[in-house]
Amino acid sequence: MFQRARSQVAPSSSPVQDVALSRRKRGFKSPWRYHPTCSTGVRVTSVVNARGQSRTTCGSHDFAREAEPVEITVRKPTEEELDQMAVRTWPTWECDPSEFDWQYDETETCYILEGDVTVKTDTGDVHFAAGDLVVFPKGLKCVWSVAQKVRKHYRFG
Repeated sequence: MFQRARSQVAPSSSPVQDVALSRRKRGFKSPWRYHPTCSTGVRVTSVVNARGQSRTTCGSHDFAREAEPVEITVRKPTEEELDQMAVRTWPTWECDPSEFDWQYDETETCYILEGDVTVKTDTGDVHFAAGDLVVFPKGLKCVWSVAQKVRKHYRFG
């Protein structure tokens, strides 16, 4: 099966590589790449594992690389946005001042009702307080530092 797929790929040549390079410069994202180990144009695929690493393979060779970092977003929503999202119907959660590790198995959106929190991630610290709408992406690993008792509405997914 791999041989059949490979036979459909244009052989590695300067014009093919030039076309692929110019397409990438213009932002074209194709699964076809020039693979330096094979010296051919091949289809590559990627899969992200639980540790945030992606495995890329051309069928003959594969290599691991770090996935893009996941970022927390914090913003002040308007009352209209809160009503549209029906935030006040979401369940509530509260926590006294403490520090603990946390991992998000799915995306969480929450609206902070009261409190003061700093979340520490590999990419830096994120601070939020009452009135903030916070989105924690799936796969995020962090440490919560609750300075003042926090109470929030939350929703997963």
